[in-house]
Amino acid sequence: MAEAVTGWAPVAVLKDDYVKDIALCQFWCIKVENKKTISTVTRITESIYHFKDWKHLKRVKSSDGKAYILIKPVLSHSTTDDIKQELLTNQMVGDTRECYEITTAEVPLTKPLTRAQYNQAINYWPVNFHEDKQLERSISGNLFSENELVLMEKYMSTAVCVASMMYPMCSAGAVIVDPIIQKVIAIAPEQHSHHHCLQHPIMVCIDKVASQQGGGAWTDKEKSDNNTALSFSSTCQPDSKRFKSSSQYLCTGYDLYATMEPCVMCSMALVHSRINRVFYGTRNPSMGGLGSHYKIHTHVGINHHFEVYSGVMDKECAHLHK
Repeated sequence: MAEAVTGWAPVAVLKDDYVKDIALCQFWCIKVENKKTISTVTRITESIYHFKDWKHLKRVKSSDGKAYILIKPVLSHSTTDDIKQELLTNQMVGDTRECYEITTAEVPLTKPLTRAQYNQAINYWPVNFHEDKQLERSISGNLFSENELVLMEKYMSTAVCVASMMYPMCSAGAVIVDPIIQKVIAIAPEQHSHHHCLQHPIMVCIDKVASQQGGGAWTDKEKSDNNTALSFSSTCQPDSKRFKSSSQYLCTGYDLYATMEPCVMCSMALVHSRINRVFYGTRNPSMGGLGSHYKIHTHVGINHHFEVYSGVMDKECAHLHK
């Protein structure tokens, strides 16, 4: 576990679909006690009721020497007699008809996406499940190697340090890193000037990356106007060879380390700047855009998605925000 190495572990901030409990629904099913007729009843029901929208469910469940075979979802107006009539009309006759009874069962409404959801689902009904090993490692905190954790601590320590230098006037810091060459590209503490109330550390870092690529929203005059938030990052430069040999667009391929979870404004700025991954220390319950209040990086409608991890040096970061 990561905690054994660093004392903290990065926690993946996932879409709610991956962390919520399995939803259930009611299904009609046939209880069969005569084992000799299970295959026949299953074959007939499969020919009558197709599982086009329920491929995550297995058709048959065995329990206490009996077999339960799914038929179709329970509708508000359907009754046991209706189901029996459907079966009789569709060849469920002869010896087979004498060996079953109609009942209902709770089954998972959707397919399980994680091992935890799968374990929950099979308590109700057998399901098909294909494990995403990288996702499971991410959930368990075992996605990163010891060397990667050491680098994470190094970069987050830089963000903590720049914030601590101005504490308590400043309580947050951010760092943008090129993980390929393992180099800091921009650094900024929280410094809301009377000129720019938008100068959150993350916004300043993104602006510095833009300025290194010939852009930037804040002019040279503003940068030289004794603005600490801007001056902290002015000495960081990207690798010129890598920049010239690539079609670099803002933060494409870069990682962000922030002592506090980005607010909604900064979260959207990270979307538009094409950040690669975000690591933050402590949550932002009132305005957090990447886990606490919203999970902007998981929204289907946005045109860029990225990975987010919380809990990096969480104790040190939380101390800054007391």
